[in-house]
Amino acid sequence: MFNWFAERDDVKKRIAELEGRIASLRDKLRRVAEGTVESTTTQRILVIREQELERTRFYAQFIDDRIAELTAKMRRR
Repeated sequence: MFNWFAERDDVKKRIAELEGRIASLRDKLRRVAEGTVESTTTQRILVIREQELERTRFYAQFIDDRIAELTAKMRRR
């Protein structure tokens, strides 16, 4: 049987990791002069990480919903 609790823990770790990366990228953008190639690359990476974070949060919500469903089914028995 699939362990949703372990999966939720893994997703929460991934969210924390992504939030850290995004914060680091935002900090880097503040320090980089506008219009440089490095700035453009950093901005692109930031957008990708933010999209990944959004998908990961959505998956975390799915897992929480799944755990709630399974818990409710177990209580009804």
